Amino acid sequence: MDKKCDACEFLKSPNQKHQILVTDSWSVGIYNDQPYLGRAYATLRMHKGKISELSTKEWQELQEVISKLEVAYQNAFGAEVLNLECNMNHAFKTEPFNPHIHWHIYPRYKNAPEVAGIVFDDPLFGSHIDEDKVNMVSDEVLDEIAAKIQEQFDE
Repeated sequence: MDKKCDACEFLKSPNQKHQILVTDSWSVGIYNDQPYLGRAYATLRMHKGKISELSTKEWQELQEVISKLEVAYQNAFGAEVLNLECNMNHAFKTEPFNPHIHWHIYPRYKNAPEVAGIVFDDPLFGSHIDEDKVNMVSDEVLDEIAAKIQEQFDE
């Protein structure tokens, strides 16, 4: 872990909420901004700043994590596809640069799912995500989303 890395500090925090899946190498968490139902981050649990530094084991675990998530989102909410992005641009806005590998996860929906009375529409389905879309939900709604995803891991 790197004390100057926000991701490392977050990962060791006892206050992590809404971690839906944790493996030896990856921590997957969802956050209150849910522009796409189930939007999450898969963060490497060890500080590494380049994708080329990932070990074979870390790649294999990531593949297993994505496979589990794909099935869980499909079964829980009807996601058609799970989009992944590795954008570490923010780590390069100020020096010294200190990137930490993480993947943005965006489930996409042809048919708008509903959770806790909130409809999560995806009007750009079939196109790139709307980078400016914001949909802040309460911790209670996030708890419900997390529970529905995690139920799928138990089956």
